[in-house]
Amino acid sequence: MDKKALNGPQDSPFTTDAAAASVAAALGVDQAKAKAALAAVVAMGRVDPTSKAFGDIAASLGVSSDRLDAALSDLKRSLSKG
Repeated sequence: MDKKALNGPQDSPFTTDAAAASVAAALGVDQAKAKAALAAVVAMGRVDPTSKAFGDIAASLGVSSDRLDAALSDLKRSLSKG
């Protein structure tokens, strides 16, 4: 995700409605919350699933860091196939 963040969060494929819909469906959360969480993750630059910031993002969705990390990994895989 690091290289995608270089262009700015607005250019990241992680901040699209489709990405938010995918994460929302995977985690069973509202799409708007998923989109806000994805923007926060992209803004982090380098993602560390063990960091407090990542944990706070996961908590804002009502899921564990592990579940959010898994959903992001699935999203990353699906984007790389595109």
